[in-house]
Amino acid sequence: MSILQNRKVEQMTQFEFGFIGLGDMGSGMAAVLAQAGMRVCGVDPAQEMRDRAAQNGVTAYTDLAFLLANSDTIVISLASMSALANTYDLIAATSAQFPQMIIETSTVAPRKAKELAAISHGSGRLHLEAGMIGLPEDARAARLFYLVGGTAKEVAKAQPFLTVTGRAFAHLGPIGSAATVKTLNNAIGVATMFAFTEAIVAAEALGVDPAAFVSAVIQAGGAGMSVVFERHAARALTTSVPQPPTPINFKDMAELRAMLASCGDGFNLFDTAISIAANLPEHPGIVRAHADMLRAKISPESNPWN
Repeated sequence: MSILQNRKVEQMTQFEFGFIGLGDMGSGMAAVLAQAGMRVCGVDPAQEMRDRAAQNGVTAYTDLAFLLANSDTIVISLASMSALANTYDLIAATSAQFPQMIIETSTVAPRKAKELAAISHGSGRLHLEAGMIGLPEDARAARLFYLVGGTAKEVAKAQPFLTVTGRAFAHLGPIGSAATVKTLNNAIGVATMFAFTEAIVAAEALGVDPAAFVSAVIQAGGAGMSVVFERHAARALTTSVPQPPTPINFKDMAELRAMLASCGDGFNLFDTAISIAANLPEHPGIVRAHADMLRAKISPESNPWN
């Protein structure tokens, strides 16, 4: 029997899941649940987002209070910290009967994750932090990996959500552990991006076709190859076509600096990555920005591919 057939549903609520935030990630997760036969609603201030959600079987509203009162489990996916604060103010002020659980998927610092959980617990609700690893296309295809923090009871309550919308999850411990792991995971990604960007620009300066270099690393599948390289290396290539922003959250690097401050000295590679990120613009993305900065230091005569 599948988890959908076996799940116990609270029939007192109109919806099994209510989403706060119907952006690229939230709308993808909500659509997957709706397509699996669950009753799903969502709120978002943007009409475009509500229309997109409705097309995927999600009942869309603008009234957050209604959503809270009529959903068994709330899933929060917000990029704005002010919107997140307003949401938890309302959660703290509403009845603890519904929603019974908050699943927090927004990218927040470990200390913030604990603050949000305290609000949910203080209002008599279960709370799970579920950091997402994946891109919007992964959310739409139920391929997300979740980094989970909370109690065993909270993980069990969230099992239908985690299983239907993701490919797998890891329960890492209490609240805050998932945010810590996600920050460190993203830091590895940033450091990797800076390393392969420097390799690509060095290849150019040494007379190697940069596009051929990128292709060779991917095809060889050796030490330099990773999912980060495969997805993002092309952004560093010299091209007349503007590259879109690299989907890396710069606030994670600021949080990493704060986390490492309590760990002592010696994290030289992360310290360097933090310093580089702090001096780069967020657009057109850290890979392209770092590559352009490096190219500016190379004389045109030494680079045959410009």
